[in-house]
Amino acid sequence: KPALFVAARYYWAAEHWTCQALEDLWDGAPNQRALRFCLDWQEWVRSTMIEGRDGAPEYDGASTRGPFLTPRLTLSASRMEAGVATLATAYAAGVSAKEIERLEAGVERALRFMLRYQLRPGPAHLFADPALVYGAFSGGLTEIRVRIDEPQHAGAALLRYLRLLERRAEKR
Repeated sequence: KPALFVAARYYWAAEHWTCQALEDLWDGAPNQRALRFCLDWQEWVRSTMIEGRDGAPEYDGASTRGPFLTPRLTLSASRMEAGVATLATAYAAGVSAKEIERLEAGVERALRFMLRYQLRPGPAHLFADPALVYGAFSGGLTEIRVRIDEPQHAGAALLRYLRLLERRAEKR
């Protein structure tokens, strides 16, 4: 089926799984073509991030599907998962310092966005048991309901990032 627009193959696809698999398989089966795909996809992801100058500084670092929709934390978190996996693979593959710097900047912006909207405590008065959702991630800025995929992607992204930082510190 032909693409509706040039970037269609990157827009709605769940490529975060592809880039996580790239990192997980890199040591045993390095694939430069897959790495290039993930580096290119991360470049596109960064181009869809909201920047503070876009009139919504509170959304800085969020991935977006367009100017008429509020950012979804799940979208930002899953793309951060892929960004961290791509960054870890880029380190292992000896990718250029300039590319590494761009990847790090994108991951850090996404991380800051996610942490700004973590429920700590959040609108506690709206929850039956606020203690149960303390530290959770909801679906978006206009949705406080917590489903399984929001904390799953956010938590996995954070854990993957912490593991990467730990590995980097051990090498120093």
